[in-house]
Amino acid sequence: MTCYSIRQFGDQVLKEKCLRVDRIDKDIKKLVKEMATSMYEANGLGLAAPQLGILKQVIVLDVSSEGEDLRGYVNPEILWYSKEKSSEEEGCLSLGTLRLQISRPSKITFRAIDIQTKKLVAFDADEWLSRVLQHEVDHLNGITIIDKADKEEKKKALKELNLLASIPRL
Repeated sequence: MTCYSIRQFGDQVLKEKCLRVDRIDKDIKKLVKEMATSMYEANGLGLAAPQLGILKQVIVLDVSSEGEDLRGYVNPEILWYSKEKSSEEEGCLSLGTLRLQISRPSKITFRAIDIQTKKLVAFDADEWLSRVLQHEVDHLNGITIIDKADKEEKKKALKELNLLASIPRL
């Protein structure tokens, strides 16, 4: 299975909105498998197609501690957000080791086509599942955690990313 390199901060594709998927065919199923391979290889909890340079509304995630609960969703959307929020430290595979304190709604109602069953599913999510789903759906809309961070966190993040960008890669 192909393991893609994950696009990093500064890549314009991370600011683009993704296109809806018209049908789940063998190419989409292959994409989901390759996304999962790339996510696990990078030790991530979730990955969105634009992070691999593919502008399609496809996400994968696995919030289990053993890496045994892979989920793949097509055309995901969040139907409802709770007014209650929680703030947690989040990382992103497109931002290296950078971690930011991000406030998000604590609970959501999520809807998407499940890649396994090809059926539309809807469910309520809270805790880490809610946070990861929101994070990945943000990616499909060209939004990263830097865009979600408060002013001070954003300033700190941009300073760190600019510093890292100035170090030559070997």
